[in-house]
Amino acid sequence: ADGVGRYPHYVPPAEAASVDDGGLALVSPANHYLLNSTFSGSGRHDRAGTAVVVLAAVDARELEVADGDTVEIANDRGAFRATVEVDPQARPGVAVTS
Repeated sequence: ADGVGRYPHYVPPAEAASVDDGGLALVSPANHYLLNSTFSGSGRHDRAGTAVVVLAAVDARELEVADGDTVEIANDRGAFRATVEVDPQARPGVAVTS
């Protein structure tokens, strides 16, 4: 225990969510049908379905959105539209997309 933590040189990304700005941390786990924009012409993308963003009920209330609403998810790098799914097991402050 040298007191510097596990990753002493870690620098969070510039667009990381902050409590001060009201943003949410976006987690986007791997999707079986989507890889990246290099393969955007692939027919497999159609099978991925509509994008969904899962929110905790407290975040949905604060953002004034409900289950089934279409929202825009955006940061300085880009944006996309997704359907809201409110999940009681979702972690407050974190948005999870598929």
